[in-house]
Amino acid sequence: MLALAITTAFALYVLGPDAFSRFVLDFSVPRRAVTLTKSEEIYRAVAWGGISLYLAYQWERWSGTIDRVWRWDQLRIVFAGIYSEQFFRENQDKWFQSLDAFWWMNWCLLWRLYCVVLLLSVTLCLLIHWYAALRFRFRGDRWSALCTQSSRGIHSAPHSAVASVAFADLCP
Repeated sequence: MLALAITTAFALYVLGPDAFSRFVLDFSVPRRAVTLTKSEEIYRAVAWGGISLYLAYQWERWSGTIDRVWRWDQLRIVFAGIYSEQFFRENQDKWFQSLDAFWWMNWCLLWRLYCVVLLLSVTLCLLIHWYAALRFRFRGDRWSALCTQSSRGIHSAPHSAVASVAFADLCP
């Protein structure tokens, strides 16, 4: 039972936000255009889940929901019942009452988590979509100086034709 609870929590809080963000980001960057290794995939899932969970938790603290909904004693009863079958048999009524509170604790956090993921994903989609216009708008003397240095061959790294062609694409 404990393994099932941990697997479900991991799926909802780590894998779910990553899958949801991929669904939204596929509108801007098709999945076939991005190739990541397994470790990069895992890092991306943990980063999306961790950052989004932190922001959702802060949102819940800021709104005051954490003080109204979260009951740590009920959380302890739920996990004790999941961990120990004997405790569950002895305290079934208390466990099911705590399970209701546990459900609402997670619901209050999960809907905020997926709203944060949606907001971050749409923001990233818009930045990808409007990248050229943003780059043109925010260009300045720094880009010009960097491009003139590049065209004169002033580099800290060895000059190569591939690097200069790739770098020339960045300059207006």
